[in-house]
Amino acid sequence: MICPIVPPRQDVLVFHTLFRSVAFVFWMGVLFSVGGAEVPPAAWKTYQVWLWTFGDRDVDEGYLQILRNLGITGINREGRASSRAIRASGMTFYVGHAVGKGFLHLKNGQFQPCWDHYWKERDTRHLIRPCCLRDPEVFEKIKLRLRNCIEAQAPQAPLAYSLDDEISITRRVTPLDFCFCPHCLEGFRNWLKIRYGSLKSLNYRWRTRFEKWEAVVPMTTDEIKRREHRMPKSRWAMGPWSDHRIFMDETLATTLSALRSEARRLGVKVPVGFLGGQAPAPFGGYDWSRLVKSVDWVEAYDQGGAMEVIRGLAPDVIQVRTYFKAGKGEGANRYRLWKYFAHGDRGAILWSDREILDSVGNPSDYALGISPVLKVLTSPTASRILSLPVAHDGIALYYSQASIRYDWMVDSRPDGRTWLKRFGSHEVKHSTHYRHRRAWHRILEDAGVQYRYVDAREVAAGKQLDGVRLLVLPGVQVMESDEIRQLQAFLKRGGKILADRPGTPLRRLLSSKRAIIRRTSVQAYLDGLDSNPGDPPGLEVMVRHLDQAGIRPPCIARDENGRRGGIEVVRRCGPEGTIYFVRRNLLPEEEEALSDREWRSGRTVTVTFPDPVKAREVFGPGEWSGRTLKHEVSADRPWVFVVKKQ
Repeated sequence: MICPIVPPRQDVLVFHTLFRSVAFVFWMGVLFSVGGAEVPPAAWKTYQVWLWTFGDRDVDEGYLQILRNLGITGINREGRASSRAIRASGMTFYVGHAVGKGFLHLKNGQFQPCWDHYWKERDTRHLIRPCCLRDPEVFEKIKLRLRNCIEAQAPQAPLAYSLDDEISITRRVTPLDFCFCPHCLEGFRNWLKIRYGSLKSLNYRWRTRFEKWEAVVPMTTDEIKRREHRMPKSRWAMGPWSDHRIFMDETLATTLSALRSEARRLGVKVPVGFLGGQAPAPFGGYDWSRLVKSVDWVEAYDQGGAMEVIRGLAPDVIQVRTYFKAGKGEGANRYRLWKYFAHGDRGAILWSDREILDSVGNPSDYALGISPVLKVLTSPTASRILSLPVAHDGIALYYSQASIRYDWMVDSRPDGRTWLKRFGSHEVKHSTHYRHRRAWHRILEDAGVQYRYVDAREVAAGKQLDGVRLLVLPGVQVMESDEIRQLQAFLKRGGKILADRPGTPLRRLLSSKRAIIRRTSVQAYLDGLDSNPGDPPGLEVMVRHLDQAGIRPPCIARDENGRRGGIEVVRRCGPEGTIYFVRRNLLPEEEEALSDREWRSGRTVTVTFPDPVKAREVFGPGEWSGRTLKHEVSADRPWVFVVKKQ
């Protein structure tokens, strides 16, 4: 039996542990100094398009007018850089790197020596994070940086503050067992005392023989691999390693919460967050179930399903996305701008002024290629859509950070000592949980339905399953007893569970008649897209699963050949009606394969409703009526129409 990884009542345990940590009391004082009196941040009311600038151009009215003509609403300002001209022009800006590099984001000169030395020596003395976030002196420096930045920028009314870019406990999601410094070890031991109650209990769960608390140290990845990989996976006891990972995840999330509270104390009433977020991972602090509770806005890279996870776990967290110059024309960027707007994004960051403008300030082909979309998304019509919620169909995907850690340990098993080289770019191509998450997103979208995420820890506490009719377990391998009890209750209430590649501890849960285990991995669905892009194997099976759970799409979209695959329908529900975005559903590799001509070419799409409707195009003059609506849809722009309430 797999030793449980996340014990019951974890949120309560972590809270009390941090409060009791002597080295951390000062920090918790920051959090509690504002109590419950924080003012909720004001989200911006119109779609924002910010140009990321290097800061080496003159920001004058002529420069800003060129940007306005392209549909760009503002730019970034870094740290204490002057923002008066932007404010005077009526444009907007966000503040980037509010605490500066070297703290939340380790510079290469800070991180790389630690990685290099550990690669050669495997000695824990190289596992001390530079500028450790649990060091009181370091945290005071971070607060000072933030305070200086706010004092400089607040008079010009920025729309948001980004604490930093590509933040991490390590560097992005690079695996390294930070942090073994005295501050972290002391905090970790206090955390464990509350978590396990006694040294005897800890030793039992960890399979260790510590004789006193002062001797307790976590196991490194190397150590846990040497100990556990000799045994069957069903007997792995990962606690000495996974508890440390949980503790460091909590460290990053708590740091962000504390800095947001400090910003509120200093009078900031706009969103505070960070940019350059990474895919869910066991390293770097990227447990999104924790991070989304610590920020008001975020920009994450579109890797490993990160954006879907964020909006699924926390639809109220403001999301934006960074857009880079595409390699094969600008169809991919036009497509992505529409895609993420449909799913609730409130803005875009364009990289960068060197790609948008040439050396003398003229717009590039890249800029001219996306400008028409920018102008539509920043229009008053688009602004009326911005605050409308994205509908989902009673389907939830299970977010389990414990399973993410387990999958990583299984994936890295053949690597031997080279596991340190499982960088983010490697994981994008080879991570098991990345592939499964992406496959589930695509098959559900192709089936015509939308979904959200629920967090395993919240489910264990009896939350987040209200309104869920079908719960998907995407490769979930491990569960705590509290989670299993809550899911058993969910099944008894009439819910259904659909699992893919479940772990051994879940077999008893899934023996219920209301639980289904897919016979083939959902990954096979993605593999079949190449040979059958419009009618991939497994789609009809997925539709039957949905039907058995009582879930039927509000409409069915088909291509000119009558096939359902490769088309997504996103709904935004408002007081006067429902807005439908009908769009081509493409994977990143499919996007890269299309030529500029293919991006602009249209395909006839029909949308069939159970009953006759009257529809009007949102960004055009088209009108339709009846049960079946028909329109030509290009790859780079969705068909957007509204069906008014009868």
